Amino acid sequence: MTEILSLCYVFILSGKTELAYTSTDVSVGTTVMKIIALTFVSGICKEIYFRGLAKKFCGQVMGETQALLLFNVMFAMLDWYNIGFSFVAGLVWIGVYKKTNHLLPCMIAHGGANLTVIIYVIVTSGLV
Repeated sequence: MTEILSLCYVFILSGKTELAYTSTDVSVGTTVMKIIALTFVSGICKEIYFRGLAKKFCGQVMGETQALLLFNVMFAMLDWYNIGFSFVAGLVWIGVYKKTNHLLPCMIAHGGANLTVIIYVIVTSGLV
């Protein structure tokens, strides 16, 4: 139950998106929840939604490239605090997805970017 409440705090009460989350709370429990939520869940779910579904369903209606670009704009708007980074990263991940025709590299890159930010926050907080 504590984990669920922690996730609610991170995503709802903080009012910031994953990469913008700058809390200096580096307790073991919070850090583990951040890693699980932002690295695995966010990386996998967002890529399935913003790349996979865009290509599979909207690509048939409006064309694959147009659908991926439209969903990339929505992806960037979701991360409003980091809209520029999210938009550029999304363009890179679109290129990777179109070249490989697999979501796994995009999921790994997304999760890796989030993990990098978590590590950065931990290291710069001075508690490590």
